[in-house]
Amino acid sequence: MIDVKSIILGEIKETIEKIFSIRVTGYAEINKGLLNLKWKFITSNGILFIKQYNSERNPSSKEQRLNTALSFQMKLSEKDIRCPHILTFKGDAILSTNQNIRFIVTEYCNGSLIHAGKINCNQSYDLGVELAKVHSIINNQFDEKAIPTWVVPSKAQLIAEWNENWLFTNERNTEDMNYFLKLQREIFENIDINIFKGCKQGWAHSDLWCDNVLFYPDSLSAILDFDRLQYIYPELDIARAILSFALDNNCLRMNAVKAFLDGYNQIGNISADDIIRSLKLLYCLESFWWLRSDSFNREGPPKRFADEMVWLSVNWLNLESILRERRADSGCL
Repeated sequence: MIDVKSIILGEIKETIEKIFSIRVTGYAEINKGLLNLKWKFITSNGILFIKQYNSERNPSSKEQRLNTALSFQMKLSEKDIRCPHILTFKGDAILSTNQNIRFIVTEYCNGSLIHAGKINCNQSYDLGVELAKVHSIINNQFDEKAIPTWVVPSKAQLIAEWNENWLFTNERNTEDMNYFLKLQREIFENIDINIFKGCKQGWAHSDLWCDNVLFYPDSLSAILDFDRLQYIYPELDIARAILSFALDNNCLRMNAVKAFLDGYNQIGNISADDIIRSLKLLYCLESFWWLRSDSFNREGPPKRFADEMVWLSVNWLNLESILRERRADSGCL
């Protein structure tokens, strides 16, 4: 039986040694992410991180968008943002083997991943500071050529998408699943779309989840994986960070949220109202992805994201009281 993974590893190792004139002396696979293969390489030039781009998840048709994302990452690295520096060859960030296996090489960042909902206040504050810096740098000038990858739908569009999803799934869903879908429908029927008029379009990381941020015990180490960076609504990053890092066992840890808010506002300017809006905006985008039976039946990120959408569904009418009235030291709701 052909070991495809070993063949890919061998070709990447040979290519790196050739183009960078270094020697790879050891490696360890990193089992994180979907489909893309990742390794830690020990080399004569230090420790490097390698990501191979799976052709199914990242077809060549998406390469222009990926190159745009990587160019922003390089710009951020040059501005001393805590993110991995990319090693390029002849100006190219995406490298290829003789068999057209595409990959990138970056510096290896130290630090640890943390479990969803388990961020401490110092880490949360530092993440807020760094994310505000990221948003400031990548949106420091108006990009008239940028095309949004998603815009806020109308109420009619949300309900139409809900109806289509219900038509194809309700008969095979569990009773619990259909209950949450009915909550989703109620939310969309009563939503005031005008609350999103103040949402500003811009570049956003778009994958600020626990597997993509490294921490030290009391600070941020690095923000990783800018591959999904896109022109959308930067405040979606704020909502994704808060849900990923501060929602613990159906409890939104307000001390961690406040620390994040305080950190972000060292450079940016967000309020509790902005966070409420960003959470609702994220729901309009992501609830269709994750309120699905297959998400609830899978372990790992899909199940976590589904649980986050359930929490938003159940607490939709309470977000104002949760975000505005809870004291930083008062636990959670």
